[in-house]
Amino acid sequence: MKMRFALLFLCLFIGVGACGGSLLAFKSIEPLSKGQTYAGLEAAMLQGTPFTTFLIPGLFLFVILGLGNLIVAILLWHNKGYYGAMLLGMSLVVWIIVQVILLRGWNVLHLIFFLLGLFQFASAVYFVRSMHLPLPFSAHQN
Repeated sequence: MKMRFALLFLCLFIGVGACGGSLLAFKSIEPLSKGQTYAGLEAAMLQGTPFTTFLIPGLFLFVILGLGNLIVAILLWHNKGYYGAMLLGMSLVVWIIVQVILLRGWNVLHLIFFLLGLFQFASAVYFVRSMHLPLPFSAHQN
């Protein structure tokens, strides 16, 4: 029971953090277009990436990692949503890896959220296994 609430809290924490990060990305669009910096974001960070603003990354952050984790937290409150937590944990890990590659650098927040994504994924797998739920895309479905 405590472990389920830890996973629920983790989904809330990641969801709120992702929504906050996306708001920074959205608010940075105008200052960056004028050559200014905003909350540590610079237009030079996007050189060599497929993006000219932080709009698309901000949308992904808000919709998938933000709202997705908040919805999964609600589902976890009702003892459901473990597959969603697995998917979102792996999505966070992939998001961080792609972000580090595209930005050609990392900081401590990348490491923290990479580890949180791994923990979210592993915790959800633990629940799926302990509740004897079938693993999706597995050939062994006992």
